[in-house]
Amino acid sequence: MAVQSGVLNRAPSTYQEWIDCFAYIRSHPNDRAYLAKLSDGSFYGDSQMLDMYLHRLDDTLREMISARITRFLAQIDELFAENDLDGVEVLSARFCRDISACFFFRELSGIPQKQKTEFADGFSGQLQQFWSRLIREMKLQAEEHRNDELEELAFRLSRLNGEWNRKGRQ
Repeated sequence: MAVQSGVLNRAPSTYQEWIDCFAYIRSHPNDRAYLAKLSDGSFYGDSQMLDMYLHRLDDTLREMISARITRFLAQIDELFAENDLDGVEVLSARFCRDISACFFFRELSGIPQKQKTEFADGFSGQLQQFWSRLIREMKLQAEEHRNDELEELAFRLSRLNGEWNRKGRQ
């Protein structure tokens, strides 16, 4: 078995191994080391098994990204309440790094490039929309409250890169 108690003994390759890995990362969405190991995985099966696998992968990625966004928003709300703008910046950089780990599927063998590209484009678009709304809201708040520090923070955060907005990556 590829996974046992959160330890990845070897990269998953069978449908059942992937199901076990998906269950683990759903309950541990912030385990970047585990996600990094998944990128060494593969999947080989007939078209029906591949379709089931891709559906499970899509559901798992959506759930993980949603959990990370929810957690991130709660944490930055706390930091804004404490007026800790430096903390918001550090947390935002960590969020970009953590959410980028969800793109482990780009390295998997056995998945057609078309599906990888569709997943990457879909998740990238959703994340870019989220990030743009966040920055836009910060800029509006900065303008409304005439807060130069918040405006500067919004500018710095707009320059952060996540896997979703890196041009030319496949």
